Amino acid sequence: MQIKDSETPEQCLQLLDGKRGSSAHDLSLHTLPPAIGDLAIKIDPLDTSSHLPEWSTKSAKGVIGPSSSLTSKEVHVLLSHNHDGEQSTNKFLLPFARTNLDKTAWDAPSSNFGETCYTTCYWEWAEDVLSGHRKVILDAKIYDAVHASLFTYDYCDNTLHAFLELWCHTTNTLHSSTGELSISLWDLRKLGGLPIHGTFYDKVVPSADELCGTSVDEKSRLPASCIHLFSAFHKLTKRTKDVRTADWIQFWFKGQSRYQPSPLRVSRRRISSKPRTTHNPSGIIDNDYAFKINNKAEQFLDLGVDETSRDETYLAAFLSCWICKFLLPRHKIGHIRPSVFKVASLMACGQKFSLAVPVLSSIYNGLNEVVHSSKLRESTAIFPIHYLYAWIAHYFDAYHMHGKFNYGALMTKFGGEKVAKFFTADDARSLLLKMNPSILPSLCLAQEKNRVLVDNGDLSSSWIYYFFSTRSCYLTLRLNNVHIVEPYNPCRFSRQFGFCQDVPYDLKEKLPPYSLVDIMQLWESSTRVATQSKITLPAQKVSFFVTKDYHHWWSSRSNEAPKHTIKINLKKRKSIESCAHLTSKSDVAIHSSHEHKSTKRSSSQNHSSVPYETRKGDILNTSIKTLNDARETITKDSHKETEAIPTQNSKGNLTEKEVNAPNEEQPSKAVVAVSANGGKTPLVIFSPQALNATIGDLSCHNTCDKEESSESVGPKSNLRGGVN
Repeated sequence: MQIKDSETPEQCLQLLDGKRGSSAHDLSLHTLPPAIGDLAIKIDPLDTSSHLPEWSTKSAKGVIGPSSSLTSKEVHVLLSHNHDGEQSTNKFLLPFARTNLDKTAWDAPSSNFGETCYTTCYWEWAEDVLSGHRKVILDAKIYDAVHASLFTYDYCDNTLHAFLELWCHTTNTLHSSTGELSISLWDLRKLGGLPIHGTFYDKVVPSADELCGTSVDEKSRLPASCIHLFSAFHKLTKRTKDVRTADWIQFWFKGQSRYQPSPLRVSRRRISSKPRTTHNPSGIIDNDYAFKINNKAEQFLDLGVDETSRDETYLAAFLSCWICKFLLPRHKIGHIRPSVFKVASLMACGQKFSLAVPVLSSIYNGLNEVVHSSKLRESTAIFPIHYLYAWIAHYFDAYHMHGKFNYGALMTKFGGEKVAKFFTADDARSLLLKMNPSILPSLCLAQEKNRVLVDNGDLSSSWIYYFFSTRSCYLTLRLNNVHIVEPYNPCRFSRQFGFCQDVPYDLKEKLPPYSLVDIMQLWESSTRVATQSKITLPAQKVSFFVTKDYHHWWSSRSNEAPKHTIKINLKKRKSIESCAHLTSKSDVAIHSSHEHKSTKRSSSQNHSSVPYETRKGDILNTSIKTLNDARETITKDSHKETEAIPTQNSKGNLTEKEVNAPNEEQPSKAVVAVSANGGKTPLVIFSPQALNATIGDLSCHNTCDKEESSESVGPKSNLRGGVN
């Protein structure tokens, strides 16, 4: 194979077969200027304005602790530089909750957003590498991260859907009833075993000059293994245009397959206990295994790899697969991307890369892309979502923990099939909204007393990682010519680091598209060492969660689902309308019983005899009346403690339910469920403003339907509302 650069029509790396008349097998790969290495672009570091002299402050504040009692104490508050200098005043927007209300069901795309899955012989190859190349992988600080790829990671559809509903794209935080929380760099370090500090993750195809050339000291710019990876990729592209992960594994790994694919995930209700069996590996690695390169000589002879480079090339080939499949999956799921060969070959030599930064940037960017999807099934968002599953598993009681390992990446405790607990849509949302704040600092480095950290260049790796995780910055990711930048603001979820949560500041607006120089400067600033900055880490025995100011601020500006709601379910028009005059629990219970007996006998006959458009108009008219009644009820009964109203149980019967009235601090809200298909439509949340708008929309919609009824023919449809 011949390697050369080409500049027509654009800069490319050309891999030529070298045989006369075989130009059909030539391969051209687009190249870009490198950000690391001997030929890297030169950048001027940003000034020190983004590094505060002290990242925390101590002052006396009114605080609300675990017992919900208000006291005055001196507390530590985390600071940030990613703000405009004024405290937040705007109400947050949750776009996914707003745009997905017209969807009849949660329906993820076939890619599952990049979720890791079974691939033939990948687990066998990973076990081989973890045992035979342990020292090099440890030097690169990725042993735990690679070990975590030995498992699949389960999820519950409703839990993931609830998470997306509560995710705020402007702050990169999850909104709960008690405040914000988010995935931090430290979370990825503890849960995923990813290093935070290291070389910039430069995902590009190198030029021929960088790939084959030498530096001024006569050393190769890139390891020899990198050339062999491109040679193997070129060889496989002769069979098919894109190289699948399974083909790559089959080419490099010659061992026997020992594991079988896991059964397909099902959406049915699961048992409450954890599964007794699994198709996943045990995760136990035999470190005394004697690695024998002779068993893998076939592919090396085919590529012409000398014996001194075989171990390194074999490891680099695996790490290429690991990056594409598990660490940073991108648009082509299940395929090998040659742009990772450069990083993989350097890792195989023991070089350490900053991986938590690009992975978290990818997660933030992927979540924000999902929540803005107009058609979820067609979403192209791909990111390492299995790290998100592990994060949910740790902070919420949503998974069965098998507890096999007391070491390594914590996400392995939640690995395996069918370990996600089943939740209904309402229960999943309640789980995330009503999270226990005491679990938030569970991963922070606990101290018996306050500790002052000074970033003077002498801190250990763990403390450096921790310091980085508490500093606000911009996370960057380079994917060829795509530059991703996401704000990282731990001051908004500082309880995860043991700080008292105070009112945050408005975020700075994102800048226009970033150049390579811009993202390199931002990355260098986010991982800069020896800044001489200080931070005081509070003792964990001081368990104050939020300030009084934050409690009032969050109550007035969050998009939390209403705790006190009125529920009305339209099963039969006659039943609901005749219930309008009932006010006592006994009246409702008696009326519900009689109405159910009478309507059950005649519903099927009457329903089929009425034309569809007539039934649709009746439903809309009833919906408008119900919404008006709900508005009047909210206004009249705003000071009542409880009220019994009709709702519908799982069997379709009308029952009674007590609902708390709105409190004085929170605006009154109502929940109205309008069903056009026998009560199967979920309840929909309305604010007073949305209630008025919806009444107008329904009236207009009913008028339009009457005008078009002579031309409109189609199946029954569900009428659903919106969230504001």
